[in-house]
Amino acid sequence: MPRGGGGLVAGRLTGWLRCRRLDRMTDAQLLALEIFFIGLLVTVSVIIAYIAYVVVSRLYKGQR
Repeated sequence: MPRGGGGLVAGRLTGWLRCRRLDRMTDAQLLALEIFFIGLLVTVSVIIAYIAYVVVSRLYKGQR
């Protein structure tokens, strides 16, 4: 693999993290990353639940 390529190589993330090691991340950075991804998960869950509600309600109205 070329040196500048992305991916996991020898315990390091290369590319978008610029070879920054994960063990050098501070606790605050890890917490911020976790909160960000939990927020994404909650947002996607709410969107999926809304779409499911719309689909089910329209199916129910179509049965009348």
